[in-house]
Amino acid sequence: TDIAEVPTPLVESVQEGSPELTITAYDTTKFSYLGFNMDPEKSPLFVDIPVRQAMMYALDRELVADEILSGYSIRADGMQTPLSSAYAPDQTTTIYDHNPDLARQLLDEAGWVEGSDGVREKDGVRFSFELLFQQGQQAYGLMVPYFQQAWGEIGIEMSPVEQPITTLLDAANARSFQALLLDFVWFVDGDQGSLFRCDALPPNGFNQVGYCNPEFDRLNDEQLLELDVERRNQLLIEQSNIVNDEVAIGMLFFDQAIVASQPRLHNYAPNGYGILASLPFVWVEE
Repeated sequence: TDIAEVPTPLVESVQEGSPELTITAYDTTKFSYLGFNMDPEKSPLFVDIPVRQAMMYALDRELVADEILSGYSIRADGMQTPLSSAYAPDQTTTIYDHNPDLARQLLDEAGWVEGSDGVREKDGVRFSFELLFQQGQQAYGLMVPYFQQAWGEIGIEMSPVEQPITTLLDAANARSFQALLLDFVWFVDGDQGSLFRCDALPPNGFNQVGYCNPEFDRLNDEQLLELDVERRNQLLIEQSNIVNDEVAIGMLFFDQAIVASQPRLHNYAPNGYGILASLPFVWVEE
């Protein structure tokens, strides 16, 4: 085999075992995110925006990207992926740096006070929930214990629940979950309506968390009809700032893909269109 995809946790061992291979990382439209169910009948924990913000500020996503994901993911600052024409982290209005003190302050102001066992509570409800994540996803298996620790340090109790992907997606689409860890793939055109519109609840879209902001929908309608590229990108950036500020989802990382290839391949350059995108230009040294 001349070309093979390499899971992020195995990159180092592949490099050590086969130093002759070329390891190439490239940006994709895939991202990893936390979904917090905003339906108060399913969970009262995540209804308030400051609470969702606190959960993001509690996490050192830079640490996870560097240490757990071996530097092959980009901390997500904003909602648009690096391959989107509207990718503009410098125009992102809220950056969720690691700031546990701010996280605690936001929870205090939202009325979640620390109980006798260290877990926050409000109106008799403990801030304790289950986080669903995919079975066999090695990177998630490594990062979830860190999330549990980081949230525990600000008084939030999380219990990890590993599930087969079919079971997890069934729960997501039925909206019968408290929180979940998933990945998703955007289109390069930057349209995010299928994930965030008020009318994009399953089965009409992928808004499993039940987020709704009429201003986002208005801007989404406008960008769909906008023919001027620069004007459309600005509309997309404005939309992205709305959902990022309100933590419609907890955007974690923009995922990179990693490919190992034999040195006899020349002009091989995998990219966001796939590992074989450059195949017409490849020549093989015998």
